[in-house]
Amino acid sequence: MTNLYTISRRFIDSNFIVISVTIIMAFHDLE
Repeated sequence: MTNLYTISRRFIDSNFIVISVTIIMAFHDLE
């Protein structure tokens, strides 16, 4: 359980910037 949590946490941390940029770009397209 702890191992799975650590893996997902690391996955989220490594992709947080990419996700943030994707969201910003999506909002930019809307305006």
